Amino acid sequence: MQKGYIAERFRGKGLATDLVKMIEVEARKIGYRQLYLETASTLSRATAVYKHMGYCALSQPIANDQGHTAMDIWMIKDL
Repeated sequence: MQKGYIAERFRGKGLATDLVKMIEVEARKIGYRQLYLETASTLSRATAVYKHMGYCALSQPIANDQGHTAMDIWMIKDL
């Protein structure tokens, strides 16, 4: 997953969780077995949502050829 944001006025309503669940359902439908994401430690609310949804932290990125050097948390979830 990449570049997902919820506008501040809509936060705290479960929209991020709903959106990630929908992404997971669609990913399963098209054959994905895992979802990988990168986030930043400054986005603690997002990281908490991902952890709550079963994403596990990795010690390093799977790949970083996109140049997203600001991302310092890497997570993965088996679908």
